[in-house]
Amino acid sequence: MSNEKLNGAIIRIIGLLGDDPVHKKLSNEMRLRQFGFIQENEPMKDGKPDELVKGRMKNLFYPDFRKIMFLRHEKVKNIRLLLSVAKTVGLIKSEYNKIDITYKLNVDAAEVFLFPGHLGLFSVSLGLTSDSMDLTSLSDICSIVRNFDTPTTDGMPWHAWISREFLAGIDLRGDDIKADEYSGSKFKLYTVIDCEEEAGEQRDHLLFDMATASPLGAAAGKNSSSPAPLYYDKIMTGKIAFFLNWQALCLFDTFTVVGKNVLGPQWKLTYLRIYIFRLFFKYNLFRYNTYLHDSPVQLRKQFEEFLNLYNLSHISFNFLPNELYSKMGIALELEQELSAFDVRIKRLSTTIQEEKQSRTNNLLQVVTILGSVSSVGPVLVILSQAESYLGWNHFEFYTALVLVLLALAIPILYYLMPEKMKNLWTWVKSLFRKK
Repeated sequence: MSNEKLNGAIIRIIGLLGDDPVHKKLSNEMRLRQFGFIQENEPMKDGKPDELVKGRMKNLFYPDFRKIMFLRHEKVKNIRLLLSVAKTVGLIKSEYNKIDITYKLNVDAAEVFLFPGHLGLFSVSLGLTSDSMDLTSLSDICSIVRNFDTPTTDGMPWHAWISREFLAGIDLRGDDIKADEYSGSKFKLYTVIDCEEEAGEQRDHLLFDMATASPLGAAAGKNSSSPAPLYYDKIMTGKIAFFLNWQALCLFDTFTVVGKNVLGPQWKLTYLRIYIFRLFFKYNLFRYNTYLHDSPVQLRKQFEEFLNLYNLSHISFNFLPNELYSKMGIALELEQELSAFDVRIKRLSTTIQEEKQSRTNNLLQVVTILGSVSSVGPVLVILSQAESYLGWNHFEFYTALVLVLLALAIPILYYLMPEKMKNLWTWVKSLFRKK
């Protein structure tokens, strides 16, 4: 496998941008706009709507998908923000008992996809320098750009550099950072590699090595990282191969293409956004699973609304976008997770309804006992005697009585409606945090 065969590559890292906390004074959207991001409502060229691209989108994609990822969807109210600023960064590859290697990368653009009420995502565009235009360097670079904590020559972790230089200082890691709760330790990696490798076993080996971030030659059984045959065969069952000039492989953390003449706009924009949309769906399934026990009855309604808007069975009039969309969903195990989540939320909702019915029945028994009193006469007599005994006037006595009844009502409401009372208490605390 020669290092002279690399013609070029598209490299995008994709990460999670958490939703804004309620008490935050300046939203992520406003911070990004102040930083220099501009909103993309539709494809643009030379500062004007690109009617040719819009026409292609209309002919290629179903309305819901093209409005969500390329135009603007009135129900979703999605926002796409773009930033074009050319910068250079040095990333350091460190290995035990080996000399550190520094790779310089061009970082020239960032996109942010915001969906009100849901987790958003961003992508950053990376470019190779002239001294990295070989497969070995590309393999190393793809391995290190995925890791949040890869050191940079600026003396900070990779994720912190991206935050400072391209995301208006929005933190990606740390306590109380929602993005950090779902994203693990790696960015997702979208890579399209243009090389002279002919279709066949060698190209398959290269595809495996790049998709799994393995050292070059691993798939061919040439080093200690080589996969067992059963594992290799299992991974390669997900290979996407419709044409002789390229093959693709979608795994849980990567989407990789290897082929000839594959650096066109469909891979730079169209198919990239299909992958981003699938990741958006996956990350928000994580989010719903995390919040499942907080308010399952209310969450179920929100989840159904989420599915109605974003769970699209097909996205295109053409076969290839639909096939990529389907293969990506399989690799991310979306259907299995959807099915498991649906079972969990139904079971939990049923359990809560049964518990609520039991509490209501207990309270009705108490009310029945109290209702056995034949009239309110004895109660009024007792209240009058208590007022006289305390020596209070009407206002003082009945004000105190109302406060006592409220104090008794709160635990009863907690008993009958624990979820709603918990949400109310959270809302009250958020008001104090705003102050």
